[in-house]
Amino acid sequence: MKMTNSLLLFFVLLILLIAEAHATDLSQSAKDEWMSMTAEEKAAFRNRYKSWKSLPEATQQEIRQNFAKFKNLPPDERMRIKQNYSHFQSLAPEQKKQIRNNFSRWQRLPLERKNQLREKFIQFQKLNPEQKKSLITRYQKWKKMSPEEKKKHKGRIRQIRQNRK
Repeated sequence: MKMTNSLLLFFVLLILLIAEAHATDLSQSAKDEWMSMTAEEKAAFRNRYKSWKSLPEATQQEIRQNFAKFKNLPPDERMRIKQNYSHFQSLAPEQKKQIRNNFSRWQRLPLERKNQLREKFIQFQKLNPEQKKSLITRYQKWKKMSPEEKKKHKGRIRQIRQNRK
């Protein structure tokens, strides 16, 4: 299974760190850390390690490469990623599901569409607070419209644009 969720990859990377510390050539500090773990923590560690070992070698390699990239990021960027991950973990299951769905939809978009959306986002960021609020309000109204209402609205917009020409 190819892992496309970067947050899940980050979690697996953390597992990798712990799992590699449990290799046969453990350092004294790793042994001390193991000895200080509760039985529940050790059991959780063993389960994560089994999960890691059950991943295909190609997936493990991909995770190792991503972890190497992560380690080479500037400290402030690594901290931002860790904070985002912690925040994600604190979300309700439905919120997590929505984020995963949105991420999956984003991944499937053609590059040209992604670039268009990025440009629109940059334009949105340049709006003043009142303009942002107005745009958000209009968008929320749009979402609540029926397909027929949306079709009528698009027709009116098209008419206004033609009249301006």
